[in-house]
Amino acid sequence: MRRSKTLEKLRAGKLVRICGLGHYIPSFVRHAAHFGFDCIWLDLEHRAMSDNDVRSLLGFCHQFDIDCMVRSPTLERVRIYRYLEDGAAGLMFPHVTTVEDAERLVEAANSLHSAIAASTAPASTPTTTFKADPGTLMMPTGRPSW
Repeated sequence: MRRSKTLEKLRAGKLVRICGLGHYIPSFVRHAAHFGFDCIWLDLEHRAMSDNDVRSLLGFCHQFDIDCMVRSPTLERVRIYRYLEDGAAGLMFPHVTTVEDAERLVEAANSLHSAIAASTAPASTPTTTFKADPGTLMMPTGRPSW
């Protein structure tokens, strides 16, 4: 699995540079990585985006070695799994108002992490190294096969 620059910096007590993205603009990912951002905050709560668009943007984040923090529009366990399986480095949840909600979300994320570690996750999990010429902007269509 890809290491998280954001998590490494947070654990080291360093500043993390994050920029926000609310529309499907693939070239934004390359520019953010080029200008030294550590993470892109993908806002799906306030902006509608198709699953294919989200998968594509997550693929670009992996290609250009930048983390993607997904702000989920829902607390549904299946949707949370999908974002993590498709390569999100982290999740942000709006409207979590109780300790029980927070504990449920942590448990859901941890159970998926265990499944990935045990290699029981679906084949779509990007666990292999994906390399491309950094000067090439690739436009995946549909669901990428990592």
